[in-house]
Amino acid sequence: MKLFKNVALIVLVLFISNSAYAQSSVLVVNANGNANTALNAALAAQFTTVDNHDENSLGTPGLAQLSTYNTVIAYTNSSPTDPAALGNVLADYVDAGGCVVLATYALSDSWLISGRITTTGYSPLPSVAVTGNVSGNLVALVPGDPIFAGVNLGTLTYFNNSNFAHPGLDAGATLLADDGAGINMIARNATGNVVGMNLFPADGGNNNADLYALFVNAAVDCQGVVVPAVPVPANNMYALILLVLLVGGIGYTTVRRYR
Repeated sequence: MKLFKNVALIVLVLFISNSAYAQSSVLVVNANGNANTALNAALAAQFTTVDNHDENSLGTPGLAQLSTYNTVIAYTNSSPTDPAALGNVLADYVDAGGCVVLATYALSDSWLISGRITTTGYSPLPSVAVTGNVSGNLVALVPGDPIFAGVNLGTLTYFNNSNFAHPGLDAGATLLADDGAGINMIARNATGNVVGMNLFPADGGNNNADLYALFVNAAVDCQGVVVPAVPVPANNMYALILLVLLVGGIGYTTVRRYR
């Protein structure tokens, strides 16, 4: 009977983990139709659904669309069609329980995502209308934070230029990394559902695998999405259900036999 209980518990944990994994999804929203091949590949290793939305060609996504995803990564490389509308809907999405990762150049004034997402309590790296070069380094200020898990900052490289933001830090936000020269690079807002990354996630430049691992960690951690170390494929859901029923039947038969 004890064996039956242990096996049933293991199966139940697998089932729950698989359910959480199967439901995890991320949408990458960008302005300018950038290629996200490397970012998408890194995200696909942790999320079952990875979609892209080119804001310049498809327009501002609605709350109903965003709400079908656990996390939204938003960045720009040109001015969004409607910067305020995009920022407003991202804030609405956060209010509804979503998680947002805001990245370069959404933090730079010329290509800023504005609106409510830039108000106090949302974006942890608000624009102060200053741009310029960054050092090219990334220094963890909270080394034990989950955003750095499995990331080698010593080998991490990233594209940067003179259009990078030199952002402020929102009230209550936690600064997680700077560039070693005083420029704020990564921060999390006070409620933990918006991560600001002063880094550009599109293909090209000097971005390497560690940079994309950092974005994956940000997307996973800010929503607290449960991703098992060895995920069970979503198409095995029915097999798990059948296994639960089978083990239950065996346990029931065993109990009856030894009564």
